[in-house]
Amino acid sequence: MLPAAIVIGLAVAALTTILARHWWVFDLTTHFRLHYVAVAVLGVLVALSLRERWLALAIIVLAVPHTLMLTSMISAGTAQAAASLPAAAIRVTTINAYWTNRNAAAMVDYVEEADPDILVLQEADRPWQAELLRIGARFPHAVPENWRKAKDVVLFSRFPITDSGRRFADGRDFAYQTADLDIGGRSVTVVAIHTPSPGRADHSHRRNRYFAEIARYAERADHPMIVAGDFNSTVWSPHFADMITASGLKNAADGRGWRPTWPSWLPRGAGIPIDHILLSDEFTVQTLTVGPKIGSDHFPLTADLALR
Repeated sequence: MLPAAIVIGLAVAALTTILARHWWVFDLTTHFRLHYVAVAVLGVLVALSLRERWLALAIIVLAVPHTLMLTSMISAGTAQAAASLPAAAIRVTTINAYWTNRNAAAMVDYVEEADPDILVLQEADRPWQAELLRIGARFPHAVPENWRKAKDVVLFSRFPITDSGRRFADGRDFAYQTADLDIGGRSVTVVAIHTPSPGRADHSHRRNRYFAEIARYAERADHPMIVAGDFNSTVWSPHFADMITASGLKNAADGRGWRPTWPSWLPRGAGIPIDHILLSDEFTVQTLTVGPKIGSDHFPLTADLALR
């Protein structure tokens, strides 16, 4: 019977999400809170149609923790229109471009339309070198210096870069790029990241160590900070939550509704939000927008910020 199967499935999900800190496979189950709630709604409807009220009640009870986890994300107000932004707003875009993007021209079109002041690109690679050069031509500043041959994280900026560094959170394969920008006479630190994908145990542990390194870097920061990129995690992973707590950063998506960014091949709304823009308290968020398909398995993410 479907309702009984849903009760069992939700009970398993409740247990694994509680124990997510203890095994990387359990951690993966934390990312599907909305999907659990959607299944629960279906289960309640079917149970009631079969007059199985106790099963319906059990499903509701098991769905409560997931619903509570969604509250801060879904109880959002409507973002302001871009046209009403103050003149001093800063537009930040992060894009996981995908190593073998077969429609990189669509990505260039999106960058031209979004017209960000700061662009963080992940998986920037040579198969679409011509498009990367077109994007780079729009910005007077970029890091790393050899960005034309970069294989992963590139940071483009309209603001002057006064200092930069390429740091390794764990080993030599997963780096993050830092840059201090001069924005109207104020120094702002931007961290461009791309964490390991947690699809196996060693990568999951490396991603978690990456989170810890970003938190330590944020703790030491002397300037307002933006951290943007592909985190390969939703906000519900306990390891992501640890990073937020330790760093003192906030998520630009907080209170702005369900905005999944991966995978782009699923119907809109069916994915999960794993691309993020994190901010220190000096920033306020005016808008947050998920972009269209751009040939990647990710959707781009753009935020309009104001620096207080």
